[in-house]
Amino acid sequence: MALKSWQALTLLALVFAGCRGAADDYADFLGRRGVDGGDEQQVQSTLQDLSGRFVLHALLAGGLDLGLRVELAMDLTAQPIPLHARLWLATDDPDADPPLIETDSFVDPDGTFTLDAEPLMLAAGATPGLNTPVSANVVLHAATQSPDAWCGTATGDVVQPLALDLSGSTFAARRDDDGTLA
Repeated sequence: MALKSWQALTLLALVFAGCRGAADDYADFLGRRGVDGGDEQQVQSTLQDLSGRFVLHALLAGGLDLGLRVELAMDLTAQPIPLHARLWLATDDPDADPPLIETDSFVDPDGTFTLDAEPLMLAAGATPGLNTPVSANVVLHAATQSPDAWCGTATGDVVQPLALDLSGSTFAARRDDDGTLA
């Protein structure tokens, strides 16, 4: 039985339900009880070569569940380390369709990086539950987990059809060089 794209994205979300670990859960528990759990825990990140294709699943504030394909190109021999990213909808074919957006950034020595997807334009029907065009300015703050995975938080805002702050949004990306995950 073949999975539909929304089922594959849901399964991917469950697999990656976290850049968060037990320490984060415990700190959240302490915070709900009014106990100071210390400094906010940061996701561990390591410098890895992320050149290749990934499937990214984002849970954006406001209930937008977004699947993207991302192609990254890095040059680990350069300083600072340049990163070029191209983004498509998860249902698009990177070999045939133009990317939604291309952006350049730099990777920090610890493997963290930021991708600015500004403006990210989504057509009506581009993702499940989206029945109107959306324009957003999205900034992905990523931590590298391994050569095959990266994740993090997203900030920014939806500017059309309504104003919506994206703070609190999360995402996870998994290597998919052969295009079989979505």
